[in-house]
Order: sequence, then structure tokens, then C-alpha cells
Amino acid sequence: MGAILIGVFIGAALWGISCGQLYNFYNHYVASKRLQLVVLTSFMLDTAHQMLVCHMIYTYLVTWYRDPSRLEDQVWSLIVQVLISGINAFLVQVFFLWQIWLCGKRAILIFPLVLIPIAGFALSIGYYVKATFLPLLTETNDLKNLSLSVNIMGMASDISISIVFAILVYKSKAELTRSARLIVVAMLATSICAMLSLITVTTLPNTFIFITFYVPLSKRV
Repeated sequence: MGAILIGVFIGAALWGISCGQLYNFYNHYVASKRLQLVVLTSFMLDTAHQMLVCHMIYTYLVTWYRDPSRLEDQVWSLIVQVLISGINAFLVQVFFLWQIWLCGKRAILIFPLVLIPIAGFALSIGYYVKATFLPLLTETNDLKNLSLSVNIMGMASDISISIVFAILVYKSKAELTRSARLIVVAMLATSICAMLSLITVTTLPNTFIFITFYVPLSKRV
């Protein structure tokens, strides 16, 4: 439970930062209605995700404090947060791909990149559906390969988007704006979290240390 608690703390800190970013965005930037909707939707999904992981850790450490045997049980919020995180990741990745399309408008470049987040989102739904029918937390080890696939797709999408976006900006010989830098940094940061989650779930399969890095993955904007 310690690894999960650390992940929740990190997620809460990042959620607090996103609150400040949201305030600055709506008060200091002129943006299209589409961008405002994407930012607000992503923030709401992020907030829902943080509420779910807080409910999860509260249930394990407080509600079931006097009944250690319940630590093996699956809490519903633990599974739902996977779906919410997948939806948010898909939304943000598709939005960034749309920005890449506006920069280059090359269908041959965008089409393969779009397939990666679609595959990742489909795998997240598959994990959610299968995990829903597992009453015990330890039984999720049977979904290890599916979990690895979700992390790989997320990492591949984030890395590919950041690289392609940086290349397009470089070829256009335009100065890398603050928003462009934020896109690259956000993609690379989530890639690092996905990589660490992938490494820990592979090397330490009988622990939940990977959740420390998995929880912050929802903080994408």
C-alpha cells in the first residue's frame, strides 16, 4: 500500500499544479472554444481520476484498517480510474495530433500516429472490462501482458508525438514557443512515467510499485 500511497501523493501534487495552470489559462490566454473545451474536459477527467485514487487509498488504509484480509479485495475505484486515465490520455494525445496536423497537414504522417492512441485506448477498455470481473487484487497479475501493452502504447504515442512535433517546428525554422515547449515536455514527462511503470511491473511483478508511476500518467495537461 505504501507504493500506492506515494503515487496518490504525487498525483495530488500534480493535480494542484494543474489547477493553477487552468486558472492562468483562462485568465491570461486567448484561445479558441475548441481548445478551451479540450482543456476543461481534460481537467475534469483529471479531477475525477484524482478523486477515484483518493477513494481507493482511503478504502484500503482507513475503511478496512481493522480488517487486513480485505487488502486482497479489489476496490471498484481502482478499476474505474484505469478507464478514466485511458480516456484522458486518448483525448490529449488526439488533440496534440490535431496540432501536428495543423502544422504540417500530412495525412501520411498523421495516420500511423493516430493508430497508436486508438490501440492504447482499446487496450485500456479491454483491461477495464476484464479487471471488473476479478474480485481479488492479486488476480490482476493475470492481466500483466495487457497492462504492459497499455503502458507500451502510451509510451510509444507520447514519444512519437513529441518527436514529430519537435521535427515539424525545427523544419519550419520557427522559434519554439512556450506552448510548443510545454507540449514536448508534457509528452516526454508522461513517457518517462510510463517507462518507469513498465520497468517496475516487469522486474517486480509481485508488488504494486508500478502504481507509483502509473497514477501520475493521468496528469497530461
